[in-house]
Amino acid sequence: MNARDLTSTLVTADLREPIVSGRNLVWCATFPLAWNELLDVFGEDIYFKDMASQPALLTSLNEWLVTRDDLDDASYVAMAGQVEDDILGQIRETMAQKSPEAQPVLPEIKPDRKGIIVAYAYLLKNLLFPERFERITDPLDFGGTPILCFGISGKTSVDPQVLRQVKVLDYQHNDDFVIELITRSEADQIIMAKVHPEATLEATIDAVLARSVSGSSGSLTENDVLKVPMMNFRLERSFDELIDHPFDSRLLENEYVIFMARQDVRFELNEAGVRLESQATIGAMVTSAPPEPKRLVFDKPFLFLMKLRSADRPYFAMWIDNPELLGKAD
Repeated sequence: MNARDLTSTLVTADLREPIVSGRNLVWCATFPLAWNELLDVFGEDIYFKDMASQPALLTSLNEWLVTRDDLDDASYVAMAGQVEDDILGQIRETMAQKSPEAQPVLPEIKPDRKGIIVAYAYLLKNLLFPERFERITDPLDFGGTPILCFGISGKTSVDPQVLRQVKVLDYQHNDDFVIELITRSEADQIIMAKVHPEATLEATIDAVLARSVSGSSGSLTENDVLKVPMMNFRLERSFDELIDHPFDSRLLENEYVIFMARQDVRFELNEAGVRLESQATIGAMVTSAPPEPKRLVFDKPFLFLMKLRSADRPYFAMWIDNPELLGKAD
């Protein structure tokens, strides 16, 4: 689905995107990682010549808010280079080795074309729960919309192993809590937080991560309830605000423009686990070139994070404020 067709969801590459009431935010590290690779090729930050005030997204991307340190090597590819140096072939070869089933989205450019640079990033995470959660038959009510959900209904006997898959990192009351869903990957964390948001996605993430460390953690009992909305979507976004604005490169001694800036995000969350697959492609060319019991029910706005335990930043984040991306019940 093209992200521009969604009325209440924004796919963003800026961790500092403001949180607006009623709007979902979807962020993934692939586009910032591809941008980092692009900056490495140019050897400096990018600033558009035709704008007195640079776009907020451009400023954020130039600050390297996310780096390779926020990911494990097995899960991603990030590369950039000149088309004339066969960067497209190198990307395809690397992808064939790391993720043979993936089809990289790359521009169709003849390898002898000069003055064209392509940056690419790919991320795949498939995190399974040790045991499946219960698929709950009663839909969750999110903003008046019935939503498919999974978790622990509190109505049936629960396997102790399933209870251990939920770690309560901080609990204030039923509308203010932070939990971790434990998967088979000890290196990765899935954190969900039903909280009042801060002004931006980044500030909300920072506040939740601080609570996850400082809060009083605990586990669930068989009387507690957990309801997590199911999601299954694929979104495509073109960052048109970055396209066709000239900028200089002192290192490459030319004026360039970005002609392609896109990101795809495929996300699925259900009782079995989480699957995240995303890729981003950026193309730049010389301007002369062609182009009570606790009820942990996510029925109100919430934050969803995926990150390495050892990293300061997540590699995927969503602020869900409306049911547009949630799996609707019949």
